[in-house]
Amino acid sequence: MTAEAALLHAHVEVEITESNGLRRIVGGQQTAPQRERDRVATAEAAIVEAEQ
Repeated sequence: MTAEAALLHAHVEVEITESNGLRRIVGGQQTAPQRERDRVATAEAAIVEAEQ
């Protein structure tokens, strides 16, 4: 492998690692609102049940 190819390979590995990290962050950010919606729905159902 030439020095240029090795440098490019190292750069691509860093980019992939950073991309994977960002993908995990975004996944967590998408999951959090869904969990909050689920909590609100559960709380609303409990309120309706308590009012009956």
